[in-house]
Amino acid sequence: DFDEALLVAELKSYGSRHFAHFYFVAKMQLLYLCGQIADARGMADRSAQYLGDSRGLMQGAEHHFYDALISAAELPTLPLLQRPARLRRLLSTWLRLRRWASQCEANFRARERLIAGELARTSGRAAEALAAYGQAGAAAEAHAQTHLMALAQQLAAQVHRAQGRPERAQEALRRAS
Repeated sequence: DFDEALLVAELKSYGSRHFAHFYFVAKMQLLYLCGQIADARGMADRSAQYLGDSRGLMQGAEHHFYDALISAAELPTLPLLQRPARLRRLLSTWLRLRRWASQCEANFRARERLIAGELARTSGRAAEALAAYGQAGAAAEAHAQTHLMALAQQLAAQVHRAQGRPERAQEALRRAS
């Protein structure tokens, strides 16, 4: 009997906007992971309206991370004139994550390496992307972040598939599960 529209309408009455932000971040993550990139972008745009309410909270960092992943996924489908701005957004998030990783390796190194991989992949540097995904997986494993380990393998599988290596893509997907 769950009514998601009712939940969203009631979020404003919770008295603390960071609860609403948590919902929008979780929803954008889910949509990205399900491959619903256009819907994920819409949710990321809604989530962005709450960033000021979540300063210093993990959902703010997760917003930036997933917004960057969504941006990377969108790049090939965007009109040419929109791509430079989206690439700058992706680069800006990578720089932010790199700074955060220098301050807290455990929370941010795997995320930083994943976005580095996406920057390389979207620029056509497959070997560099695969290396970054491997580093992301190692950092995630070191800090028991199994969801990021799996994501690193899924992104590597995409690169292998694009490079015409279906066996390697299958192996990466097997490791992701």
